[in-house]
Amino acid sequence: MIRGALIDISGVIRIGKTLIPGSVTAFNLLRKSGCKIQFLSNTDSLTHSEYVNLLRSWGFDVKEDEILTAPQAAKEYVLRHRLSPFKILHEKLQPDFYEIGVDCDSEDISGADSVLLGDMGEKLNYTILNNAFRILMKNKETKLISFSRTRYYRSEDGGLNLDVGPFSLALESASGKTPIVCGKPSSTFFQEALRRIHCTKEEVVMIGDDILTDIGAAQEIGIKGILVKTGKYTPADETNLVVKPFLIAENFSDAVDWILLNLEK
Repeated sequence: MIRGALIDISGVIRIGKTLIPGSVTAFNLLRKSGCKIQFLSNTDSLTHSEYVNLLRSWGFDVKEDEILTAPQAAKEYVLRHRLSPFKILHEKLQPDFYEIGVDCDSEDISGADSVLLGDMGEKLNYTILNNAFRILMKNKETKLISFSRTRYYRSEDGGLNLDVGPFSLALESASGKTPIVCGKPSSTFFQEALRRIHCTKEEVVMIGDDILTDIGAAQEIGIKGILVKTGKYTPADETNLVVKPFLIAENFSDAVDWILLNLEK
């Protein structure tokens, strides 16, 4: 039986700044049922507090410790290992990383001992990527720390946009450094989510719109995956030769309906 739900945010309950219809009602039903809840997000254009406030403004009765983000995990890793990374970050995340490392637009980057790779959007350019490459080539111990390996996401205009994954792969290919992935699909990220809600992998489901980063990664460590047909979902996901979702739902509301039917009483 099910005791908890891990829930992706972008593409599952929202697309950009637009809420997917029925999401708040479904979440409130999940909350009232007593199901353990943990939101998981690789999105790195919002701080943790901004995420909490955004969800609350939409009507989600979410607690601060119910949201786990890739930037959170990356910051904890950097602090724990006492690193001074070359920071490639979205401008909105700068306040959370203000006293850590070296900004990517700094004239002097000699103090950087690693690379922290997030999503800068259209502000990312060749010079920044090449400086990151040069830092990674300093010595064999220099680390590449990536927020995620997400390939792309869907924006409000309906189009798909490159995410961190392709740039992480480019730096890995050029430098030979295997990235330390702090968000999805890292098994450590999922294990931390399980620890927070005091559930075993058999007792939870992962609801996501990414066949690989959400569903494939969760199922690889024994968590059932529910793929929703929103966000970056495409019909080709249903015939993926590598990942077979435990369940395919039309949307978050339908996924919650399944959970409520299978919730531990």
